[in-house]
Amino acid sequence: MPFNNCGNKVIEKSYELHKEGLNCDKEIAVEVRVDRDANNYGLLGVKYYKGKLGAKVIINICDDDMPDNLYEENISLRPDIVHRGIPKEYATGIEKSFDMSYKKGILKCGIYKFGPGAYGEIGSSENIFFRLTNILLRVLYADNCDEKIIKQIVGEEFCENHY
Repeated sequence: MPFNNCGNKVIEKSYELHKEGLNCDKEIAVEVRVDRDANNYGLLGVKYYKGKLGAKVIINICDDDMPDNLYEENISLRPDIVHRGIPKEYATGIEKSFDMSYKKGILKCGIYKFGPGAYGEIGSSENIFFRLTNILLRVLYADNCDEKIIKQIVGEEFCENHY
């Protein structure tokens, strides 16, 4: 799923910040399946473009939801049908994660463009996209992020105390 396969903008929001952004552009994606409940699947990617001191953060969320746009190579539980894109009802989870990060003072300057994304007709929720965004931000901001650190971040986000 290429990052440049974005459709309509769903949400665009700016935050006034007065701290440095990251020192380089980055792009990452994460796909999760939590085996605890029905709302357990999501895929979300982000492209981060470094910003200067005092820059605004802009969230661009792509909506690639088309009838023939199925994502077959997913890790969701069967018989869920998975579509590419980020529907508006799940995009609010991304926005809520940014609002929380902003209030905590951990959001960094830059431009965050979301996509690709994928969601299940049965197994996705606003909450999954909120948690995926939390994971993406933590991975973006981590120094020397390796597989072990990524597994730790994902585990902490979905542990009993957070979920």
